Amino acid sequence: MKGMLTLLSALIFSALTAQSFTVSTTYVAFSGSATSSSIASPAWLPTISNTSGDTLHLRWVRVEQNIPNYWRSSVCTEYHCSSIPDDSLSWTLLPGETDMTYVHIYPYGFADTGNVVLKIFNVDNPSDSFRVMFHCDVTTGIEEHETVSFIHADLFSHAVEFSPAVEGDWSLVDVNGNVITAEKTKPGQTYRASVPVTGVYFFMFRREDGFEEVHKLIL
Repeated sequence: MKGMLTLLSALIFSALTAQSFTVSTTYVAFSGSATSSSIASPAWLPTISNTSGDTLHLRWVRVEQNIPNYWRSSVCTEYHCSSIPDDSLSWTLLPGETDMTYVHIYPYGFADTGNVVLKIFNVDNPSDSFRVMFHCDVTTGIEEHETVSFIHADLFSHAVEFSPAVEGDWSLVDVNGNVITAEKTKPGQTYRASVPVTGVYFFMFRREDGFEEVHKLIL
């Protein structure tokens, strides 16, 4: 009788501690250019699989973010994306279903390295969890392109003025990622924008072929 109770207890413990889902990897390395507006980790890493027979309520939590102060990051699953400030997001995974989790890095023109660590867990059984580290290397990505004829930062009027050499889209953003202005451009014309407060801003120009140019300005 005692043996049967011991066996029953072991089976119950095993059922309670069994993983209800799996992740395909717990370390993801990716890279990109500082001139890119955003850099995404591979969308299929990690793949999250519901290995139970139940519908799971999962949540990811950003437990560590060791990235430069001038970078920003956001996290996405296959069907849900967080906004940049969000540190947690929950979603549902049906029996046998798979999903993905990936990270976007917004380098704002700065080459550096950084890590974002997520804890992914079963809301109904928080001990059923995995930690996944995303490591990003951002390089300068400097290339020779004729894009902008001139850029002038006016410290007295707190404004930026420039003339593009090609058609494209330009924007001016602050260090928090807030867009001050954004518009399409035509070559040979002069564009100007003022900023509300003195500080560091980023001038971004994207050509129609996809090449991006980023400049750090103090206005």
